[in-house]
Amino acid sequence: MAEHVAVGSAAAHLKSAAKGRIRPAADLRHGRLLFRHKHHLPMKPYAENRGRGPDFFVKYRLYSASEGGRKVTFQHLRCDFMYAGDDPQKDGIFMIHPEFLDERNVPIGEDVIIPLTGRASMWILNPVMRLEVHRSRVAVGVRGHFMEGSRKISDVEIDAIAGLHEDPST
Repeated sequence: MAEHVAVGSAAAHLKSAAKGRIRPAADLRHGRLLFRHKHHLPMKPYAENRGRGPDFFVKYRLYSASEGGRKVTFQHLRCDFMYAGDDPQKDGIFMIHPEFLDERNVPIGEDVIIPLTGRASMWILNPVMRLEVHRSRVAVGVRGHFMEGSRKISDVEIDAIAGLHEDPST
């Protein structure tokens, strides 16, 4: 869970760590310790949580920090999805979450920094929207963006359809 992650110098977090509120992760990245709240529980892969497979897959390119993107990204980012060319004020953005995959198409671990380019499975959260909107819009080659609020944080292109046309009630 991104809201439970703080990346910074060890000195900035040692006082909180000493009080038991946060704990350092097992490794050092880029000269900085990664801290997680002590109550952070690892999230299960989406397939296990939802009892089904993903709706579709995308190739993504996360924007770097210098392009206005995130400084660092971890698994189970709760960003939204917007189709390329849509106006977020008029057309809205959609609750479709990515699960980032490694080169073997296996979900990347929660404590691994997500690479700027790669592949992700996509999970439509609203079954009504899945049926009424996304079944007709999602197709191989369609482009879009991961969104944090009104801010684009990546470019994506749909490269495969998976369970999109299965039972929409899940």
